[in-house]
Amino acid sequence: MPRYTANPTFGMLKHMSIKITVLKTNGQQGTYQQVTSALALEVVKKLHPRTLFTRGSLILGNGNPFSILNPNHIASIEVDTGLPLLNILPPGITTAKLVTDKTAFMVELDKRWPQWRRTEQAGPGSPMEALVHLELTGGWEQYVYVTGAMPDVKTERKVVETLLDLPVICVKRPSNGYNYINPSNIIRARIYHSNRTPFRPERVLPLDPQEI
Repeated sequence: MPRYTANPTFGMLKHMSIKITVLKTNGQQGTYQQVTSALALEVVKKLHPRTLFTRGSLILGNGNPFSILNPNHIASIEVDTGLPLLNILPPGITTAKLVTDKTAFMVELDKRWPQWRRTEQAGPGSPMEALVHLELTGGWEQYVYVTGAMPDVKTERKVVETLLDLPVICVKRPSNGYNYINPSNIIRARIYHSNRTPFRPERVLPLDPQEI
């Protein structure tokens, strides 16, 4: 879980508050905020990533009005808070961090991609890195930097083949909080990784992309 580092002014207020931005599949977004510490803590306690998109409905509000959202039509929920949040990662992944935008993503890709294509991997347990570009329903995009340790081939294949079947993908925000991404609304995940070994799970169609 992320840990809060005290700030004598605004940081303390931000620590005890929470802001949620819902990115919807119709291309629109809604923003919700709570600055009362007790209510912000209540929100955090009720945020269960594993069931966030499978609970049937998501109800947001504090009186009149309130909103009932259909999780099937939510691409991502961005949670900005210094309060501790739950984080779920697939096997072999130790961190998944948000890259601020496409420009920053391309800078990282230009720096790391040539090196990854030259580096030999030592097999299961060796360090692994990846840059992931996610295209979401509604025109949203997310850019993620991933680190971890190479799992065995069987686990690696299972993680990739079932990635879009996960209940949620949790990505750490640059400041505080997480982006909770709905895998069912991922249109494409383009993954650039540090493993030089050809990735050939049973379901892969062995085609070379014409654009990187």
